[in-house]
Amino acid sequence: MYLVQDQASYHAAMKEIRQYSLVGFDTETTGLDPHTHSLRLLQFATEGGVYIVDTWRVPVWQPELSDLLNTATVVGHNLVFDLGFIARNGVRLPRSGKNLFDTMVARQILRAGLDIVDLGDNLDDAETGYKHRRNSLAATVKDHLGITLDKSQQVSNWARETLDPEQLEYAAKDAFILLDLHTELSRLLREGRLMRVMLLEMRSMPTLVKMRLAGMPVDVEEWKRLANDATRKLEVVKADLDAKAGAVVMPAKKSGRKAERVPGVRSINWASPAQVKHVFATRGYMLDTTNAATLKMLAAEDDVAAALVDYRYALKRATTYGHAWLENVNPITGRVHPTLNQVGAEQTGRMSSSKPNMQQIPNKPEDHGAYKSAFKAPPGRVLVKADYSQIELRVAAELAPCPAMLAAFDAGKDLHTLTAETVLGVPLDTLSPEERKAARQRGKVTNFGRLFGMGAKRFVDYAWAGFGMKITLEEAQRLGDAFFATFPGIRVWHRRQGEGPIEIRTLSGRRRQSVLKFTEMLNAPVQGTAADILKTALAIMHEREDRLPVYAGMVPIICVHDEIVVECNRSYAEDVKAWLVECMVDAHKVWLNRVPPGVDAQICGNWYGGD
Repeated sequence: MYLVQDQASYHAAMKEIRQYSLVGFDTETTGLDPHTHSLRLLQFATEGGVYIVDTWRVPVWQPELSDLLNTATVVGHNLVFDLGFIARNGVRLPRSGKNLFDTMVARQILRAGLDIVDLGDNLDDAETGYKHRRNSLAATVKDHLGITLDKSQQVSNWARETLDPEQLEYAAKDAFILLDLHTELSRLLREGRLMRVMLLEMRSMPTLVKMRLAGMPVDVEEWKRLANDATRKLEVVKADLDAKAGAVVMPAKKSGRKAERVPGVRSINWASPAQVKHVFATRGYMLDTTNAATLKMLAAEDDVAAALVDYRYALKRATTYGHAWLENVNPITGRVHPTLNQVGAEQTGRMSSSKPNMQQIPNKPEDHGAYKSAFKAPPGRVLVKADYSQIELRVAAELAPCPAMLAAFDAGKDLHTLTAETVLGVPLDTLSPEERKAARQRGKVTNFGRLFGMGAKRFVDYAWAGFGMKITLEEAQRLGDAFFATFPGIRVWHRRQGEGPIEIRTLSGRRRQSVLKFTEMLNAPVQGTAADILKTALAIMHEREDRLPVYAGMVPIICVHDEIVVECNRSYAEDVKAWLVECMVDAHKVWLNRVPPGVDAQICGNWYGGD
């Protein structure tokens, strides 16, 4: 172990490190936020030893580190974190991520969701925490190398002027173990024919680093206004719910010094599943669960269930997206910097975000885009957002393959409209605007429900819970028949699926193992390939960034589902828009050869799409 604490030693160490083609890389920091916390140590591990750079004595924006990122294979664990800190300190990201190797991402690719567990209702925090523990460096080393890492120093004080020998030894071990981990995980990736997937993940990583650093611009005062409105709305909705429920005799409380000893009328705690079940039992409904899907189905015939659905949504707005949400605004940048989880859904490879979850920002019709409108570009700048149109249907058309679906895309037709016209037997342009909108929505629900193999009963539930569309079992069957009549190639694709458990692959080769459910056999390769396309676009964006003039001021800020959003100077918006569309179209062409790409893009002042 070599401790580097001056410029001369740093230059000498970097010269020595650059003799090796494989370098383990890690950092120690005073906290988790690169904007408000400090980079404390840089660790470089080679076969010749470990070099620890004290960044409080040696600046890290030296060109040697940038050169290393472009020449050696740099191995880290959760590299998005480490690269974010060094980029914040002035180090240029590598020209391509192809030289990177993230052992955490490799582990996620290899596991492919094999140990997904039921975490209950609190998915945002519980799932993030569970995945972090399962994919930590200690867990990865234990599982793949059989070695127990002592992580007790991880929570020690890294902001001290002089670090303890135990801290330095801990830092050195974390970096050095990466070399053996790289050897083992590389072997497993090759055996699993997953190296192409790994390369794709690494190439997309620099754009994710830039997104996390840039963050989302948010109008704080506008958000406060929305929070106040939500609080007032919650009071109104709560009063309406209580009024509809009326007086309900509640069971006796079983404990508490002042507890009731006999049943009586008292205020209902709508957050209590037991009390909610009791309320509906008095109304003749014996519920096994009070989840959203159950209540939405019941809402069609019971006004209390409908009011409870409204109350829960209003409560979510007033609490999760109330004044407390503004704690996510960074005090240094004034922006929101969500954690982008590169392999958030291990079953498919799709990304997710947390702290905060940007995928769940309220966007119901009754909100009129208010919350997304609060994410506004700064003066002189605009947002350019682009998304893949009907990407899952396009992927399925090629995977199946489905000649009718391919022909429809080639002709530039809207598949939701096409299905709706088959169901109705008349062209949608002969209908009124309201009828046309409702018919196309029915076609959309049919396409997505039947594409992934839902039976009639589940399709009924899906239509109501997801889209508020009430249909009968007979109509569900008729819609399914219409879908397969329109796209017979999809039925053939469905019938080709084998008996589980089976292995599923996306077009990039991304693997999911031991798939049992028929719907997942269809869903995983489609959603996974869509994720591959999006990540390819992120990779191309980074590798072609030099095609934009530096004066454009382009920076990627968020990626949600099938949408990419960048921010740029207003005067270069058209150039940036054309560049973004080109990157996304070319990414589509990497994986899909038979179906044409569809990318919709716009220049706007806020995330919702307004000026």
